[in-house]
Amino acid sequence: MSSPPALVAVGLLEPAIVQGDETWQPVFERQCDFQPTIFSGVMMNLIKNPNINSNHLFRADILYDSLGELGAPACDAATPVNAIDARPRETRISGFSCKRTLVRLLIPRNPQLDRALVQTCHILQSSTQSEEKTLVVYLPHVDGAEEIPFYHPAVYGIAFLHIWNLAEAEAGKISIHYKLFRDSTTDSAQDRIDPSLERIAFHLISTVHKHGKGVKAGYTKRVCHDRVIPQQRLQDTYSRLKISHAKRLIQNWAEQTDPTKHVFEDLGIAAFLIELWRDMYTWRAECSSECERKEESRNSVWNAAVLKPRFPGFVDIGCGNGILVEILKREGYSGWGFDARRRKTWDTFTEDVQAGLKQMVLVPKILGDQPFLREEGIPHGQLMEPLPPQERVGIHDGTFPHGTFIISNHADELTGWTPLIASLSESPFLIIPCCSHDLSGARFRAPAKSDDRGKQPSAYASLIYWVERLARDAGWEVEREVLRIPSTRNIALIGRRRQNISIPLSDILQREGGGGGWVDRALALTRKKNDH
Repeated sequence: MSSPPALVAVGLLEPAIVQGDETWQPVFERQCDFQPTIFSGVMMNLIKNPNINSNHLFRADILYDSLGELGAPACDAATPVNAIDARPRETRISGFSCKRTLVRLLIPRNPQLDRALVQTCHILQSSTQSEEKTLVVYLPHVDGAEEIPFYHPAVYGIAFLHIWNLAEAEAGKISIHYKLFRDSTTDSAQDRIDPSLERIAFHLISTVHKHGKGVKAGYTKRVCHDRVIPQQRLQDTYSRLKISHAKRLIQNWAEQTDPTKHVFEDLGIAAFLIELWRDMYTWRAECSSECERKEESRNSVWNAAVLKPRFPGFVDIGCGNGILVEILKREGYSGWGFDARRRKTWDTFTEDVQAGLKQMVLVPKILGDQPFLREEGIPHGQLMEPLPPQERVGIHDGTFPHGTFIISNHADELTGWTPLIASLSESPFLIIPCCSHDLSGARFRAPAKSDDRGKQPSAYASLIYWVERLARDAGWEVEREVLRIPSTRNIALIGRRRQNISIPLSDILQREGGGGGWVDRALALTRKKNDH
């Protein structure tokens, strides 16, 4: 087993990194048993994903790559990218040759508190007959410690050194080094590393060691984000929505639960939907935001030459507290939502938002031509007008105007029904499953599908598989995305394209038990207390 990190006292060891007439101060050193290729791969992943080391960061946008593999294509390093000075900060380390240079823009999670930071990342190597050295150097584009944002250590540079002994098997070590800013009063290099910088260095080298050990042991990442929507677009939209809506929604929260979880989760879902709709539809006519129109003109997906349908409106089935509907309507998207039980939060919204929130239950048309559907005065396939409070809860048959986008966010009993009723109106959909209910509305454990090793999946994984199967059988091409939201129930299933082959809905319904008992359970939901 590798030894724990050992603090290297300045002056006790000869510095391993010499830059001109200055030296980098070693902080921690640790033995390791992973090779230079693994170290290089780990450091490359950390360069691309700085959020691994700091939860104050969203991501890194690559502005320049000397190999042209990431971000902008290889270009003259003196050329600014997107009006940001992307010219690399030069460095020359004695005995090392530079193999690759990248410039990244560190994007903070909260741009109202922290500013973005441009940083040069150099990857250098040095080899002899006895050892191979790999050095990764981070140089922030600042002139003094006062320009360093909170999430970055207040140093001139950070270096990670991996030394691999070619004469011994699995014998290596990694170390972290700082180059401190010069003292402004004496114009000399500082020689003292304060405890906070030591703690940061310990965390950084521990992360490198942990990831290196994991790669050597064969670990592969199981969760892949951003398959449907690019990370940059999603997070930029989320930041904008958070600034615009979070404070208001939290302050006006009327339920008994902690508002932050619901608010930030729905802001993340709204950001995903907005970016998904950006790819699917032409721009909405209702938009009056100048910044949004400028964004439209900059983005190629808005090109008039690209033939896309206009946004058809949305419906949020099982909308719960209504926050998602409120955000989307404030952003200019036409739509509405309904739930079996009215929430206190609805009363905090503006009148136009409240007008788009209905208390009603869904009894799918494919269950049969039930007489009480017409007794309620609700025409098939039409949006309902608000019902007076003295009348009993409304009932909807699950048919909507053609193409209406269906949102099924933790809709519980409606989750399995969503792809089926979507087929009735040729409506694309987003499903975020949560609790397992069959088509009768009863709680159940969805049929499991064993993995390649014969291991039984979790109840949640089984639910995802079951809903995905229902959607495919109903003729939908299903995309899966792991959403960037604060919830363990964060897998989204998206249906926006039809397949050529489908099973009749009546056959699917019969295979899944027929849906008997749905009406009674659906009406019982009006008396069930459920915050979401």
